[in-house]
Amino acid sequence: MLDYQKAKIYKIVNDNMPGTVFYGSTCNVLSSRLFQHKKKGIKCKSNVLFHSSETKIFLVETYPCNSKNELYARERWWVENNECINKRRV
Repeated sequence: MLDYQKAKIYKIVNDNMPGTVFYGSTCNVLSSRLFQHKKKGIKCKSNVLFHSSETKIFLVETYPCNSKNELYARERWWVENNECINKRRV
């Protein structure tokens, strides 16, 4: 079971693609989450950022909460209030 008290919002960027940002959320370590995004076969809008080794993940905010719905609502806030490439709105 996920520990939503460890929840966080992150963004993925690529230095070679200024202004291209992907927002996401996780309860895991950010480096592990970035590795999951990099896996082949994953269909995610973030894939466009992985065409070079300049892809980085940054913590946007820690967001301790009680459920997936609360976490997704906060992620949705970041997606709706910032320029990003997120296709699927959570």
